[in-house]
Amino acid sequence: MFWTLLLAHFIADYPLQFPWIIRSKRTLRGLSAHVAIHLAVMGLLASPSLAQVWPQLLVIAAVHFGIDVGKNTVMGWRPRWVVRSYLVDQALHILVLWLVCAWIGQRAPAATPLLSVSLATLLSGYLLATYIWFISERIFAHQNEPYVQEITHYATGRMVTRGLLLTLFLGLAGLIFSPATVLARNILPPHTSGLALAATLPYFRATFGRRAAITDTLVAFVLACGVTAVWLFGA
Repeated sequence: MFWTLLLAHFIADYPLQFPWIIRSKRTLRGLSAHVAIHLAVMGLLASPSLAQVWPQLLVIAAVHFGIDVGKNTVMGWRPRWVVRSYLVDQALHILVLWLVCAWIGQRAPAATPLLSVSLATLLSGYLLATYIWFISERIFAHQNEPYVQEITHYATGRMVTRGLLLTLFLGLAGLIFSPATVLARNILPPHTSGLALAATLPYFRATFGRRAAITDTLVAFVLACGVTAVWLFGA
């Protein structure tokens, strides 16, 4: 259940956190809408066992609301703590998911999510490699305005490249760890190397191209290692 609820968190906290929600998250309306989206996505991905786990999902949503209120308060006191508050916020959300999933394991051991561990982890990996890293890198580099502008300008090309690199690394992992990564072999499309080469063009045009290329390669590699580790040991 943990990996599926983690995917739900990633979906609701990133692509479904719309600009109007970001602008209004300091208001009760905006924050309530954000948490409602979280609850809806969790409910959807846990739908096969929703009758068993709905109290735990409500707890996750309520605690998420409290964590975000705390983050808003801290950012009001310490507006320069951009990276620190972002990392602590995400760490607390993931810790809550882990603790509640342990609770679910005790109260409803037969609860089954909509997605398998392998598929939930794979989708999380691609979401992390593409949109989530796009958002995260802008936060980590917020003091370097020229680089942040390039991150935004070349966002699509770099997200595509990271996705392709992740696919490539997962395909290589499938050759090494065949018992756990048959799926990786199936998702590696033909001519991936050619597509990856075409997607590297933004790196050559960008002022910070070398930094971006190294960063994207490392991000894709680390995520491929993480996904493979879950497939091997966490399923």
